[in-house]
Amino acid sequence: MRIGVQLGVNGYGMFGSANTRDTVRVLTTVADTGAAAVEAMFNLAPKASLLRAVTQDLGLHVAAVHVFWWELFAREAAVIHYCLQVGARRLIISHLPAGSAAEYQRVAQQLSVWAAHLDRSEERRVGKECRSRW
Repeated sequence: MRIGVQLGVNGYGMFGSANTRDTVRVLTTVADTGAAAVEAMFNLAPKASLLRAVTQDLGLHVAAVHVFWWELFAREAAVIHYCLQVGARRLIISHLPAGSAAEYQRVAQQLSVWAAHLDRSEERRVGKECRSRW
């Protein structure tokens, strides 16, 4: 079995805030390590068009977008749109507040709705791409 490696390129990881200053250099370093994918932090990530173009040029893909829960709920459409633009198949949500089981169930249900939206949008994008090739 082969394990795919992905590296986070924002926040407190190995690159700190360098990705906000020099996206191309950071992503080139990631590609040079042999990693297959990156995870981008929504609040620190570069413009979607830049991230998508550079990762594609380097043979990388965006495996996930990481977002804090308060950003997701405040900017749901922007987060989903960003995920779609960069081709991310996963949305990682952190720092959920302490709450009751009922609150977590409500959050999980809403996340399922968003995930279904991401899946449908990706299926439409791939279908359109395939049709354009033929």
